[in-house]
Amino acid sequence: MEVIGEEGVSYLPRPTKREKLLEIFKSSRKVVMPPSTYERIPEDIKRRYKDKIKIISLRGRFSRYDPHTITTVISMRRSGMSVRKIAEAVGLPKSTVHYIISYLKRVEAGNAKIVME
Repeated sequence: MEVIGEEGVSYLPRPTKREKLLEIFKSSRKVVMPPSTYERIPEDIKRRYKDKIKIISLRGRFSRYDPHTITTVISMRRSGMSVRKIAEAVGLPKSTVHYIISYLKRVEAGNAKIVME
C-alpha cells in the first residue's frame, strides 16, 4: 500500500494545469487522487501514467492545501519534527498541521474511511 508522505508519493486533491500535472507525474513514483480529480485530468495523461495513478477518496479540510504542502507536512512528521516546527517551516497554523497528522493516523489505524476504486 502506498502511504501519502512516503518518498515519491504525491497527493493531488484537485485538477491542476497540464504543465504542473506533467511535473508531478514525472517526479513521483505514485500519484494519489480522488475520483473527481481523476475524471477531470486529460485522457492522454491518464494513459501515459496509468501505472502511477492510485484513486482513493480522502475527505477533510486539509485538501485545500496543495499536494506538496501536505506531503511535506507528513514527511517532516515521520522524520520526527514537532508540530510547532513543522507549522513554522511550512507556514500553516499549528492546528492545521495537527489535523493533517491526526487524520492520516486515523486512516492508517482504520478509524477513518477511505474509499478505494
